Amino acid sequence: MRTKILHQDYVTAVSAGLRLLIVVLSLFSLTLVIQAQPAAIESRADQQQQEMRKAIALIQNHDYELARTYLDAVLISPFISNTQRSRGYYFRGFSYFSQRMFVSAAQDYARSLEFDPANKSTLSAVAHLYSQGLGTKKDPTIAFEYYLKAARAGHQFSQYQVGRAYLEGYGVTPELKKARYWLGTSAGIDTDESYAPAIVLLAATWREEPEPDIARAAALYKKAAKLGSTDALVGLAYMHLNGEFNEDEETGAATGNLELAADYFRQAAGAGSAAGQAGLGYLYETGKGLAPNSREASVWYGRAARAGNSFAQQRLGELRLKNPTLENSRTALDWFQKASLQGVLSAQNALAWLLATSKYPELRNGDQAVELARTIVGQNARPNYLDTLAAAQAETGDFDAAIATQTRAIEALDESQTGAADKYRERLSAYINRDPWRE
Repeated sequence: MRTKILHQDYVTAVSAGLRLLIVVLSLFSLTLVIQAQPAAIESRADQQQQEMRKAIALIQNHDYELARTYLDAVLISPFISNTQRSRGYYFRGFSYFSQRMFVSAAQDYARSLEFDPANKSTLSAVAHLYSQGLGTKKDPTIAFEYYLKAARAGHQFSQYQVGRAYLEGYGVTPELKKARYWLGTSAGIDTDESYAPAIVLLAATWREEPEPDIARAAALYKKAAKLGSTDALVGLAYMHLNGEFNEDEETGAATGNLELAADYFRQAAGAGSAAGQAGLGYLYETGKGLAPNSREASVWYGRAARAGNSFAQQRLGELRLKNPTLENSRTALDWFQKASLQGVLSAQNALAWLLATSKYPELRNGDQAVELARTIVGQNARPNYLDTLAAAQAETGDFDAAIATQTRAIEALDESQTGAADKYRERLSAYINRDPWRE
């Protein structure tokens, strides 16, 4: 009996020892797990960062769908920080934006700001959506607010946009001093992060009243030109073309160097600048700084026009009308239409005039001319725009309206415009006689 009891005690002791050993081993295993967990988490976080980098590389290569498959996995990972998640949503939003899926882009940008309200890239991207009305209602005021937040966070492009907004009054009351401050901040002059567009726009502000500083403007343009800015070359060309540098000692009139203007335009044009090509075309057309050459003018205007330069498109159309064959008139109409789509009032006026007064019936469209001319006059009731509206009204047979409008145009002329007054009265006589005007 005693032996049985001793055996039971022995078994009990062994069992207790085994349980204690199990507990010790379990605690040791748990300790190892706990110690290993940070390393595992860090490894998973590194993996997600690698996936993010792959997605960014794919976006840079315009492979947006594949990029989103990587980002979708990253964004649901529990191993990334809020800042990283915000960055991921920004890049996925940018991939949507790049494919013109603006609503999806706006949604991802909103999620990005939920995780990091100070994400300056996202703030700038949201500002752009509001500025252009992409994926949301166009609102310049809200756009400016987002750009300002991004600018204060150090986003260089947003600083430039804030400067532009203060200069142009887009979404905010214009203030030249603030415009120059933000453009100067964005410009980063004489640093490794110099931003040529900001330098160019800052230079332009010093060419304007009430505080012009021509020497400063020229110096800024030259800095931007060294950074490869063709806009800076064009700016210098126009300063010389407009005679902004010096004053004639005898007359006090502004002077310039037309040869230098031609040289700057030629440099810009050679670098592919449409504005430079248009400027060179203008010099060949007018004979300023270069021997007049209508063929060369057409060549350079043509290059600029095909690149989308509205000034060149309009000038090319006007050159075609100097020899108003049907073919040339059709070409002029086409160029005027292209320039008009860019919102250029003078081009829209040229288009309306051709639609109203062309000697070719197949090109005339009185109703379209009236609609276009009324829109123009609604924005600017200058005499030549009223003259066009009157011609358009006469083309539709509304001679009473044409007479009233032409009378307004004549009354709006100043005393120095005697030549225009004679032409306007000649057209008024035609309308009184119930005759439309023909060019």
